Amino acid sequence: VGKFHGYAFNFCTGTSTSVLELVHLINEALGLDIEPILQGKDTGEIKEQWLNSSKAKNLLGWEPKVMLVDGLHKAVDWYRQYLHFNV
Repeated sequence: VGKFHGYAFNFCTGTSTSVLELVHLINEALGLDIEPILQGKDTGEIKEQWLNSSKAKNLLGWEPKVMLVDGLHKAVDWYRQYLHFNV
């Protein structure tokens, strides 16, 4: 940890996910069906962007072991079990 102090790393699955896809996956994990309210785009809004975790892989030997959908379900289960969070 000491030799990488101050370094920034991205940790990701390596696949792109849109905000709307993420909303759908979160709804699914929570057992909800909340429709997002889509409004106009802001001037200068970034259309698409992706994370790249190659730096974490090269320097730390890190690779994803859990896919996004599985991680969301695990997170929801954890919140429900340990924080008594129920939706």
